[in-house]
Amino acid sequence: MQRKMIVAVMAMTTATIGFAFAKNSKVTPSASVTEQDVIVFADEFVSISEELKGYNYVEDDMSMEDIARVIGVDEMERVLEKHGITGPNRMKKVNMIMLCYAKYKIEKELADSPMFLRSSIRRKIKKEFDANINPADEKTVRLHAEYLDEKLEPFFEEEESK
Repeated sequence: MQRKMIVAVMAMTTATIGFAFAKNSKVTPSASVTEQDVIVFADEFVSISEELKGYNYVEDDMSMEDIARVIGVDEMERVLEKHGITGPNRMKKVNMIMLCYAKYKIEKELADSPMFLRSSIRRKIKKEFDANINPADEKTVRLHAEYLDEKLEPFFEEEESK
């Protein structure tokens, strides 16, 4: 079941990478995620997801970029603010949290994989993830990775069973 969650997180993350940062940007994004942001995101993830599903034309498998196109960036920012994501660039913060968390989950799952598989996937992670992750944000997210697991895993398990 955990493998299915990782696939879901990877799919969600892959869809958000392009939106989180300017396309083809090789500049490390600035640090913006606080510990409070990660905790609030974990606590509010289900509520945010449910609220976004309530908009016309929003479907379960849509990325945040797609949802923002449907409901508008200002409305997306309003929803995130309503659920406690603070400061400017709320969508960027949420994307960063998801990206860092997905990287953490993939690396955790790889720990039990054969070495040839780990090295190949690690190279892909370096290429796809690290160019878009600020190390300070990743460190902040990893501090609360177990809390994210506790809050998000039941949601993904429920989604898989539908």
